[in-house]
Amino acid sequence: MKKLILLFITFFTFSCDKDGAYDDIKEIEVDCEYRQVYNLEICNPSDYYTYYVLVDYEHFATLKPNQSIKKEMPAGKVVFNCMTSLEGDNQYYTSVEGKSCEDYKIDLKVPPVPYCEKNNAFFLFIKNNESDNYNIYINKSFISKIGKNETQSFALSAGKGFEIRLEQIDGYIFYPTVYNEYVSGEKCETINITIQ
Repeated sequence: MKKLILLFITFFTFSCDKDGAYDDIKEIEVDCEYRQVYNLEICNPSDYYTYYVLVDYEHFATLKPNQSIKKEMPAGKVVFNCMTSLEGDNQYYTSVEGKSCEDYKIDLKVPPVPYCEKNNAFFLFIKNNESDNYNIYINKSFISKIGKNETQSFALSAGKGFEIRLEQIDGYIFYPTVYNEYVSGEKCETINITIQ
């Protein structure tokens, strides 16, 4: 028993520094410096768009609205291709030159939400190809006057129907020319009416 206590005291004396930490027992640690990696966070702050992120034309991540991801990346420069559709809408490039063990963050750009998406609207374009002026009425209410060779656009509530009346103001002999149309549209749809 005395030998065991003596062995313990000897071991304890040679293996401790003045703070009491063991300096001869080293924990083998595989850390970010050894692995040559950095931490990357990518955030999609958009309330509307899903983002597709590619690296070297390969899918890297898909981020839904208000989603973020964290990944370890190999140290060095990485170029990210960020877009809101696989067809390349709202596409841009950004890069990170990451150093080992550092933290990096990419906040994806938030493209503006189209007016028609935000307001559940469709667009009506009225083009006057005649040489006379016309009054525009929507649901029997006067909206504006349209001149010759002029085009006007209106954003109307999607899913609803609208009576469009185009009434000639000048240039007629007995009665004005009147066009009556009924239009309705889906969100972001474009409808054209031409006076000719």
